[in-house]
Amino acid sequence: MVIFKYLEEKDVFQTFYSTKLSKRLIHGVSASDEAEASMISKLKEACGFEYTNKLQRMFTGIFLHLTREAIVHWYYRHEPQQRFDRFFQGAHGAEPQ
Repeated sequence: MVIFKYLEEKDVFQTFYSTKLSKRLIHGVSASDEAEASMISKLKEACGFEYTNKLQRMFTGIFLHLTREAIVHWYYRHEPQQRFDRFFQGAHGAEPQ
């Protein structure tokens, strides 16, 4: 962040950082979620909400996507028989045997 303060072309940095952040998030190669959130927070302090709005939305979006994906994955791993029973109960209107 020390060097960032001396940059004249902060919009160029934003474009570069945004591109790299999106690739890290999509491919899951980020060092840590905490480090990414911390960097976005520091940029927000230095440049304001508008500067980091897109970065924050990308980070939040991928977090929500991964959370939803984990919930669905857990559900399909832990409740296969219940899903099967509910499917046939709903399709035929009777209790499965």
